[in-house]
Amino acid sequence: MSFAVTAELADQVRATEPEAKHLLTVHDILRDKASGWSFNYFKECSSSVDVPLTRAIAGVDFILLEAEAVTLRKSLSAVENSHAEDIDQEKKAAVEDMRRRLDAVKREMEYAQDKATQDAKRKEAEELRQSIAVARNEMEDARTREIRRLTGLLEKNRQEVVRLRTIAGNVPAGYESYSAAVVGFSKQQYKENHRRRHMQHLRNKFMEDGDQDYLTRGVTWVENHVARL
Repeated sequence: MSFAVTAELADQVRATEPEAKHLLTVHDILRDKASGWSFNYFKECSSSVDVPLTRAIAGVDFILLEAEAVTLRKSLSAVENSHAEDIDQEKKAAVEDMRRRLDAVKREMEYAQDKATQDAKRKEAEELRQSIAVARNEMEDARTREIRRLTGLLEKNRQEVVRLRTIAGNVPAGYESYSAAVVGFSKQQYKENHRRRHMQHLRNKFMEDGDQDYLTRGVTWVENHVARL
């Protein structure tokens, strides 16, 4: 709900009877005025539950990731227990030949006496390395690639769970779960921010018109309004 002053809302505020328990807030705004409006108590700021809310959200996230890890482990186990495709023996032999040739080229490069020969051997060595990499990639079957992919995802999952668990800590006192804490803290955050914005509006209006009676009644209206949220 916006605190834009409509005629109806202004009438509600003026009809509100001030309550003594809310006068401290009025005094804060009067103190702000006496300071030349330098205090501005209700400016944009963090709420009292920003940190615990962040921790509770981290708790929800790491629990979801732990559930995801269970699914990933089942998938990995299924792939590991599947039958591997036969390795292409011809390509395997070709790779071994290229590796032997690469070793020979490296030796030839070491003993070459002129720069032109060294450069040629260096180029040949690089081409052999690239050819070996391509051949090995072609030899790698889908099963192996999937195992590597799932293993990588599991490791990323593990690291993120550790990070989020560290942030989350224990389930906040008074709550049965991180999810319940997120709901509770989110509601409190909303109420605090809602109150602050309304009070800021009253403070700014008082700066313009100096109507202390409206300010006092407005503070009570806001406090009662927020208490009902």
